[in-house]
Amino acid sequence: MHLSTGMVYLLVYVDDCLLCTQQGDTAGLAYVKKQLSSAFKLKDLGEARWFLGMRLTRERAEGTIKLDQHKFIQELVTANS
Repeated sequence: MHLSTGMVYLLVYVDDCLLCTQQGDTAGLAYVKKQLSSAFKLKDLGEARWFLGMRLTRERAEGTIKLDQHKFIQELVTANS
């Protein structure tokens, strides 16, 4: 969704949702949350650390977001050793 404040990305998988915005775009984030909550029951879990079994690591200074499946790999190693 493109708003006058910038871009807001909504990732949806069944009943899991993740909202992403450009840094500091609290107005855009608040707008989308308000629109979604008028139609759906939402639970705000704060800044994302996990999504669909993937760990999200945000490096603000570098401007990067990393995804990994370390937990899944550990479970595979444990189950097969």
